[in-house]
Amino acid sequence: MMHPKKIALVLLFVCFAVSSSFAQNSKKKAVDPTMKVSKEKLAQFNMNENGDTNTTSFKIKFPGYPTISVKGNRLNNEALERLESTEAGTRIQVFDIKDASSKKEGAKKNPPLLFKVTSTP
Repeated sequence: MMHPKKIALVLLFVCFAVSSSFAQNSKKKAVDPTMKVSKEKLAQFNMNENGDTNTTSFKIKFPGYPTISVKGNRLNNEALERLESTEAGTRIQVFDIKDASSKKEGAKKNPPLLFKVTSTP
């Protein structure tokens, strides 16, 4: 007959193994945060359309090219030219988004935006 402490230890190990397995299987799958948008819609994109903050600047990154710094809340000429030559399926990142509250101490950083260029408007 097994010692009661050994039985308790084995049961504890089995419970831990089962609960770990269950926890790993019940995790939610990652959601792709990329927004699909046409070149035309992205060219007209206004950073202030859906919020009450006034965007003062941001950076935009096209794969294979240097990052473009933009002042204001819309794409500048350099970004529009780069967008024009972008192919469908390309992922574009907008980050380092600054607004009027960004300079305040303790202000939260604005999260980056990810876009995937589509072929349809």
